[in-house]
Amino acid sequence: MGLQHGEVLRASAAWTSVWFPAHAGHADLGWLEYYLVDGVGTVMQVKPGAMTAQELVPRVIAALRDQRAAEVQWLVGPRYLPAGVGEVLSAMGASVVETVDICAHPLDRRLSSGSPLPPGTKTEPVRTRADTALYERVSALAWGYPPPSEQDIDRTFGGQTEGMFVGYWQQTPAGAGGYGLAGDVARFWGTAVIPRFRGRGVYRALVHTRMIHARDRGARFALVHARPTSSPILQRLGFAVYGHQILWSIRTDS
Repeated sequence: MGLQHGEVLRASAAWTSVWFPAHAGHADLGWLEYYLVDGVGTVMQVKPGAMTAQELVPRVIAALRDQRAAEVQWLVGPRYLPAGVGEVLSAMGASVVETVDICAHPLDRRLSSGSPLPPGTKTEPVRTRADTALYERVSALAWGYPPPSEQDIDRTFGGQTEGMFVGYWQQTPAGAGGYGLAGDVARFWGTAVIPRFRGRGVYRALVHTRMIHARDRGARFALVHARPTSSPILQRLGFAVYGHQILWSIRTDS
């Protein structure tokens, strides 16, 4: 059964990503959740209450400036609340970092790629602390981040939920990705493959495994906020693009 455009956009707007780099400084102020890496504060979620976009945007920028962020990055898409955040950021001089595709695939349909996964690929679920350490180290290599500390690993393991996987190529850990359930929606996040293993089917194996795993847990469709590097792969696998998000960047001294 096909997906309705509106239901995918509603699911996208309701999604607050739980993923952030293991080495990042992460904080939840109640009304604002963010992470900080190398002077860049990334907005994860806001709870605006009665604030308008004109009131909220300067308050977020000021809060992150107080946390020593020199730059704010903020992902805004269809049905984002409060309305007008993107317009306010643009009027304040923010620039567009990239466009993110809102991709989805019903889980009662197979991936369109008819070819089997390459024999050298496999995936394994993350269950133990040792699995978590491997997941974080592979993820850091894939994203180009510093190696995680033991504290980083403990933090991830302490908050870990079902749905994290490590992808392998020829028995070597090569990629990582996770997902979370929100009702009948499987939200795929944090997927990346170590550069030297790309193009060998590891990313596709991670997508395939999570689709089966999520379907067996009752999910009806998979949702991905796909960057320009991953969206073409997902589209070749049969994911459709239902809309776009804009990643804005603005200096906190603007």
